[in-house]
Amino acid sequence: MDEVDDLADGMPEILQKDPNSWKRIFVQFVVAEYLMVPIALVMMWVCVLPNADSITGQLLGEYHWSWAVAFGLFATIPMLLSIVLTAMVPWRPLVELRELVQTKMAPLFRGMPSWALFLIAMGAGFGEEWLFRGFGVQGVGWLLPDSWSPEMVQWTAILIVALVFGGLHALTPMYFFLTFVMGIYFGYLVWETESLLPAVVAHGLYDYIALLYIMRLDKEFESAE
Repeated sequence: MDEVDDLADGMPEILQKDPNSWKRIFVQFVVAEYLMVPIALVMMWVCVLPNADSITGQLLGEYHWSWAVAFGLFATIPMLLSIVLTAMVPWRPLVELRELVQTKMAPLFRGMPSWALFLIAMGAGFGEEWLFRGFGVQGVGWLLPDSWSPEMVQWTAILIVALVFGGLHALTPMYFFLTFVMGIYFGYLVWETESLLPAVVAHGLYDYIALLYIMRLDKEFESAE
């Protein structure tokens, strides 16, 4: 978190000196996010988890890709409520989250074109879902007692991984809570569909819409200065 704060604090100055500095930030995000996919695949293979040797099986399960994409698009709708709440509700934790987004996160993406934001968002969808829900939930479930019912194992694994997922995004308590809830939601999507793609699409599309909203706020903030 300190590294993110330091980078964000220096971004306005960097951007003034070099308007193309967003390219370096873009590459860092894309490499880090998409690298999670092969890491997750290798870890699944090492642990001999289900479908470890089938990328298609992990991503689609028994469904056609068009169905998985459509399900993911539909699953994005409930999550958009968090953007509306953050933007409109004058509750102190949400106000603090808005301030964090405006002062720390927005400068990281300043100057990026829409296509770059989209690739970053989808990188988060593919990378984080494959690592946390693909490997993480199955890996934790593999460690839990065999005497537990499948439902108890699955929900326990989803909750544990969601806690880790939220903890890694805990820039504020509210940010932790929102990402924890989303982690449960993504875990349930993967469990219900027996495939990763719906969660990947929902995660990526939500992040893309959130980034577009953040950049709109940033432009309004700059215009007001």
